[in-house]
Amino acid sequence: HKYLIVETLRQAGFRCGMTGDGVNDAPALKRADVGIAVQGATDAARAAADLVLTGEGLGTIIDGIEISREIFARLKNFISYRIAATLQLLTFFFIAVFAFPPLKYYEANGFTMPVSAGNYSGEIINVPRKSPYCLTGFDSNINMNTYLDIDFNNPKSVVGANGTGCDIVLPICEMKDGKEMCGSWPAFFQLPVLMLMLITLLNDGALISVGYDKVTPSPIPEQWNLARLFIVATVMGGVAMGSSLLLLGAALDSNNPSGIFAGMNLPPMEYGKIICMIYLKVSLSDFLTLFSCRTQEGFFWSVAPGKPLVGAVFISLMISTFLASFWPEGLLDGLPVMGLALGEYTNMPLWIWIYCIIWWFIQDVLKVITIRTLNHFDLFPNKLADMSLYDKGTDVV
Repeated sequence: HKYLIVETLRQAGFRCGMTGDGVNDAPALKRADVGIAVQGATDAARAAADLVLTGEGLGTIIDGIEISREIFARLKNFISYRIAATLQLLTFFFIAVFAFPPLKYYEANGFTMPVSAGNYSGEIINVPRKSPYCLTGFDSNINMNTYLDIDFNNPKSVVGANGTGCDIVLPICEMKDGKEMCGSWPAFFQLPVLMLMLITLLNDGALISVGYDKVTPSPIPEQWNLARLFIVATVMGGVAMGSSLLLLGAALDSNNPSGIFAGMNLPPMEYGKIICMIYLKVSLSDFLTLFSCRTQEGFFWSVAPGKPLVGAVFISLMISTFLASFWPEGLLDGLPVMGLALGEYTNMPLWIWIYCIIWWFIQDVLKVITIRTLNHFDLFPNKLADMSLYDKGTDVV
């Protein structure tokens, strides 16, 4: 009879556990998903069982179930985050390369220097637009030809009609043979390899702490539902990717008098700062996404994170913010880099943090909406028995 009961429950879709101690229990112990031989069981029962209890009582079984479900929850959170973070990085750089060419934005907001412009005659030069941080910058009411021989070593100095009048240098300048050469932005967007390595290194370092995170074990048995996991992770990764692309487009277009940056009274950004900005944005989004992935069904504040996770993420966030803010000005892999806190305007890291936090809340809300939509329409359900047979708030073994 015990064997038939176990077999009936299994065919109904339940995960079935069986305890026993005698020879007659051996067939049922063998057939159960988890056969448990209690203390003092016969050799036949021990051989057929998956677990053998060495102490009195069955409380150890409950502890084992809770621990195993906590491990499963951490694994699910880890995989969900891995999918979301990977999709964010891959899709962002793939789309950015083809859809956001820096050269196109540079030429759209620049103008060709006249023949009388000396070293830069015939070159397309992007002069900073007029703003609270560049009072003598380019204005549509000013003749473009008034900016003649600009000295980018000292752009703030204005000799007669020449010069930009502020420290913002939009062309990419470097010294060659003792002579400064300035040119336009590259044809496609990319991050230096070192920055990509730092994102991966800090990300993996923080991710290790997931194994020590605080989680709530599921009240019912769980199994892998990769389709459902992939859908939810794709939504979170898509939100992070979309917000990064939006920021990149606004930053590349920051010298446009009708652009988003101009509307917020923010100064135009040098290309080196744009690179550091995207490095910080991608890093922050990655770490914040981790907190959304770890709660799954609920909002990120529904379950308090463990101290190891908070400590690891906090350290990684501070390192990423410091590097993006104070990265020395220069070239890295042939690309210009410049810390966001360098120069006259030093508040850009704060704006990036605010921007990322706003999108983090949006991401978490969309995650919960996606999960509740899947539940409401019974899409990609877990292939278990009818969950209505389980008493809410109780475990069924």
